[in-house]
Amino acid sequence: MFKARLTPLSIALIYALAGGAWMVVANALIGTLFGGQPVAAWLTALNGVLLIGVSAVLLFLLVRRKEATIIRSQESLRRTNRALATLSECDQALLRADDEQGFIKDVCRIAVEHGGYRQAWAWFAEADGVASVRPVACWESTVTDAKFQLDSDMGQGMAQEALAAGVHVVRNINARLGAGELFRRITSSVLSLPLSDDEGAFGALVIYADGADAFAPEEVELLRKLAGNLAHGITTLRVQAEKCQLEKQHAVLAAVLDQFMQGVVLFAPDGLIRYVNQAFERISGTDHAGIINKRIHNYGKSLFGSPFIQALTDVVAQARTRTGRYVIVRDDGSNVDVEVILSPVRETSGTVASYVAIVRDVTPEMQLESQLRHAQKMEAVGTLAGGIAHDFNNILGAIIISTELALDDAKEGASNPELLEIVLNAAERGRNLVTQILAFSRQGEQKRQTVRIAPIVKECLKLLRASLPTTIDIRPAISCEDAMASIDPTQIHQVIVNLCTNAAHAMHGKVGMLEVTLTAVTLHEDITGTHPDLHAGPYVELSVKDTGHGMGSEVLERIFDPFFTTKEQGRGTGLGLPVVYGIVKDHGGGIVVESEPGSGTTVRVLIPRAEQIEEQPEAAPDETPAGGNERILYVDDEEDLVATTGEMLRRLGYDVVATTGSVEALRLFTAQPGLFDLIITDQTMPLLTGTELTRELRRLRPDVPVLLCSGFINQDERTILEEARAAGIADVLRKPVDRDEMARAVRRILDRRV
Repeated sequence: MFKARLTPLSIALIYALAGGAWMVVANALIGTLFGGQPVAAWLTALNGVLLIGVSAVLLFLLVRRKEATIIRSQESLRRTNRALATLSECDQALLRADDEQGFIKDVCRIAVEHGGYRQAWAWFAEADGVASVRPVACWESTVTDAKFQLDSDMGQGMAQEALAAGVHVVRNINARLGAGELFRRITSSVLSLPLSDDEGAFGALVIYADGADAFAPEEVELLRKLAGNLAHGITTLRVQAEKCQLEKQHAVLAAVLDQFMQGVVLFAPDGLIRYVNQAFERISGTDHAGIINKRIHNYGKSLFGSPFIQALTDVVAQARTRTGRYVIVRDDGSNVDVEVILSPVRETSGTVASYVAIVRDVTPEMQLESQLRHAQKMEAVGTLAGGIAHDFNNILGAIIISTELALDDAKEGASNPELLEIVLNAAERGRNLVTQILAFSRQGEQKRQTVRIAPIVKECLKLLRASLPTTIDIRPAISCEDAMASIDPTQIHQVIVNLCTNAAHAMHGKVGMLEVTLTAVTLHEDITGTHPDLHAGPYVELSVKDTGHGMGSEVLERIFDPFFTTKEQGRGTGLGLPVVYGIVKDHGGGIVVESEPGSGTTVRVLIPRAEQIEEQPEAAPDETPAGGNERILYVDDEEDLVATTGEMLRRLGYDVVATTGSVEALRLFTAQPGLFDLIITDQTMPLLTGTELTRELRRLRPDVPVLLCSGFINQDERTILEEARAAGIADVLRKPVDRDEMARAVRRILDRRV
């Protein structure tokens, strides 16, 4: 220890003094003992040689020890330098790194190529912790001329040991160079360094070096820093990767939300709006800049109204989802019906981080719902109208026939036939009302003809001129004399009369103008968006314009509702415009009404235009034909109708057997099938309908003629006629049937048999 601290000069002086002392003492002792003898000279020379030899040996040992110390210092410095070089290069690699796997592989490569280590491995713990590990990267030196075979687990055990202990582990291991009988064993050192983050060790860096005890303490400290930097780099890259992934997800989510058809508004718990998508800008009519960083409470109240703020308060207070419908008034004055879902957005811990409002434009949906409700209401009233019409027809039939018979009797001696005329007129009015009800319910008979509409309009206006107040100036404007359409002239006549009568009433008997125009128009595809009843193509447009008091939006929404009327009690049934609507819709057309309070009303009726050749009108019916003496079986479930119709047929000269039951009629016919020349039956009866009764009768007698009377209530006319033809019925009459119509039908069928 002492000599190790001496400098070479000090050692040389000590050895010089010791040698000089040795020579003085040795020469003095030799001279004393041998005193001038030759042996003394030899001893003196031998002493000098011995001194020189001992000094040489001592100097050799000293120099050798010094060289060993220098070599060890150089080796330690070399190891420290390689560790420093590895650490420095790995720091540079971290700055360049953009992915975790590449960075780990770079560290292993740098440890081998720059640090001079034989191998470097990186191991990660599996999901079960340190129980199993997996290699994620490695690098091996290619300097050696033979494959260097390490322990079979390739450092797996060392990695698990460092992971379990949480500190570095150094071991010396034996390896072999070569294979089979010819191999030599060499020794290597292994250093396993744990890789740790805030949650603990998650992996290990295992480095192999040649030779035993190859890792100096200073080198180990530097490599521990390397492992720390590697762990920090891995953690940083993972955070960056997660951030990049989140940014990509946010970008995709934002793109999806921008393409979302529903509006999305995201706002903080304090109400500050943080995000809106493009759909909300489109629905609300405002841009992004005018919404972001505004408070939802102020903005929502101005956009949705006070009910929205109440719902918002409940959502924030109860942290529960609420759904409601509101009306947005846009800057351009248009209204948008929206459905808003207000909901809290929670973190994984359950804490409310923000709130979201999903806004859906339900304007088209509500329009369809309104149309559906209207259609259902029309259908319901139509069904009710059909039921009323069925009973009413039977009543009117009895009234009409009874009145006609009473009039016949009155002409022979009654003093006041005018009253019976009034009864008959009232019954006819009732029949016309039933016709309107059935037209409204779309169950009335349709006699379509392809004719010019202009003559019908002119004829109606002539009739109206006599019935409307003279204070109303009727101005016809017909610009399409040859325009044709497939229509029922009677129903179109009814449409014109109803519209003009309503227009006259709107002017309250004051001076006004009624303008009726008829033009040929062509509609384009864009019309279907605002008027779903209409389609693109050629139309005939009938326009009725008045200068009356007009209507507000609330009245306009209800003008086609059955039994809705603005007329005073007793002056309107509320069926005029609904009947018009039913007729026009049944003709494949549509109605457009334009009106404002104080500015009059314009009703535009559009009916599809046709190009077919006009059919010749039917000839006027002849006078009531004379009766006969044939025998008729008459059946109807209405007693009054059986009594009156039976009496009417008897007065025409026929022999009538009448009954109120279809089963009874079948019994009477079965008893004597050849007794009857004609069967007249109602369609809607208990037990057996008219067509079912006809089938039974014709099984007994196939040639018996049958006349069917029906109100076309439960089925449409086409179905009734098809069933009648299939059952072999000769003709079909629609109730109520007056005397002339019945007489002509009976005579026509009976004469056909002759």
